[in-house]
Amino acid sequence: MRHWPTFGRLHGGYLHGKAPVSLDHWRVTTASLGTATSTAALFGGRPQIVDASDGTWSYEVFTEAASINVIVETPDSIGTEFVLWGRDGKIAMRGDGYTLDDGSADPDAELPIAERKERAKKGLGTAPETTVYFRLADDPDLGIFKFIQRGAWNLERNLARDGFYDKLDNSDGPVLVELKREPVSFVAKQGPRAGQTVSFTQTELKF
Repeated sequence: MRHWPTFGRLHGGYLHGKAPVSLDHWRVTTASLGTATSTAALFGGRPQIVDASDGTWSYEVFTEAASINVIVETPDSIGTEFVLWGRDGKIAMRGDGYTLDDGSADPDAELPIAERKERAKKGLGTAPETTVYFRLADDPDLGIFKFIQRGAWNLERNLARDGFYDKLDNSDGPVLVELKREPVSFVAKQGPRAGQTVSFTQTELKF
């Protein structure tokens, strides 16, 4: 997958202190006040200054949009890597889920999926990280944005199940894709929450 220079990023949540908070609507971050103002005009919300101590993003917009249409230009604008992040915020291991970048085997490649998820949750193994590069369909001239889903077990499974990658590979050019925050609710059948209603919001990509 090619890594593109970007003007902004789409998020499905934010950090409250050190606790992750999921959102029903999209949040945009950008280093440009002009880009923040433009996205707020398109999708609602208002630009706010955020902590820019790392010099990366300095504005955010909590939009009113649960669904945003985007233009994915080429098949290499979307891809999934398996990544293990270290406590220092740097990548400790990265690969395709079977082979690491250094050519060695991913030590978790042959594990059952449930065990692999548990190890990744504990910070001991790699987890899928899906990145999408795109332009906003409502204003392509704002430049390229990206969305990153870490721990993208469900997203990657759903993309493969729905034939998303095959459709993208077989397209003749840029394609219009819906990036959506979709509420999900079900009654757990087993585990510590068996019999309880489990609710969350997941990201979906649809042609």
